[in-house]
Amino acid sequence: MTAVDPAGRFSSRAPYYAAGRAGYPDSVMEYLRRDPGLAPHAVVVDVGSGTGLSAELFLRHGHTVYAVEPNPEMRRVAEEQLRGRPGFHSVEGRAEAAPLPDQVADLVVCASAFHWFHPREARREFRRLLRPGGAVAILRNGRNGKRSPFMRAYAQLFRRHAARVRDHANREGSVRDFFAGKPYSTAMLAYEEQLDFEVLCSRLLSYSTIPLPGDPGHEPMLAELRRLFGAAAQDGRVPFLGEVTLHVGRLD
Repeated sequence: MTAVDPAGRFSSRAPYYAAGRAGYPDSVMEYLRRDPGLAPHAVVVDVGSGTGLSAELFLRHGHTVYAVEPNPEMRRVAEEQLRGRPGFHSVEGRAEAAPLPDQVADLVVCASAFHWFHPREARREFRRLLRPGGAVAILRNGRNGKRSPFMRAYAQLFRRHAARVRDHANREGSVRDFFAGKPYSTAMLAYEEQLDFEVLCSRLLSYSTIPLPGDPGHEPMLAELRRLFGAAAQDGRVPFLGEVTLHVGRLD
C-alpha cells in the first residue's frame, strides 16, 4: 500500500472532480432536519469541502457555509462555481486547524473527506468550532456496487485498476474512534443518476487512486470502461446507483 498526501492529492484531478463527482441529494438535508434537528438558518462549517459539492447542498437550502479546504486547485473550483451565492465563504484550512472563530458552527460537515483526517486532532478542532449542542455529520458519497449488473461490473473495474492506499482502510473504525464513545446515528440514503460517458469517465478519473492519462494502465482501463458503457447504455446514458452513508452525532 502507498500513502497519499492529503492536501495535494487532488491537485491534478480538480477538473475531473468538478465534472464527474455527484452532488448530494436533498434526502441528506431531510435527514439532518430530523437528526440532529438542524435549524433552517444554522451555520455550517464544511471541512474538506473540495470543489463545493457538499457546500452547494447547504447553500441551496439557505444556510451560511464556511467551506474549509487545503487544496488550492479544489478551492479555486469551488470559488468559481459558488461565487455570488448568498452565505458562501471560502476558507483555506484543514480539519485539524481551521482559521475560524470559536463556536462559529451549528453543524460541522465532512463530506467524502473524513478518511483523510487525523481523527483525534479533528475532534479537538470540531469541538472548538461547534456551538453548545452543535453536531457533526460525516458523509460518504459512494456507489452501490450490487444493485445492477452495470454497477457490479463498474465496481469490479474500479477494484482492478485502483491503487491501494492505507488512508482508506477501516473507515468505520475511524468514525467510532472519532466519536470516542459518544452515541451517533448511521443512515444509508440511496439515489440514482443517468450519466453519459464523459461524466462517467470524469467520475472515475476523479479518484486519487485511479491512473490518469499518461499513467501506466490508463488506456486499458479507459477501453474497458468504454466497453462496459457501450453494453449498458440506453439513449447514451447509464443508470448510476449512488448511496450516501451518513453518520451524525455530538461531541459534548
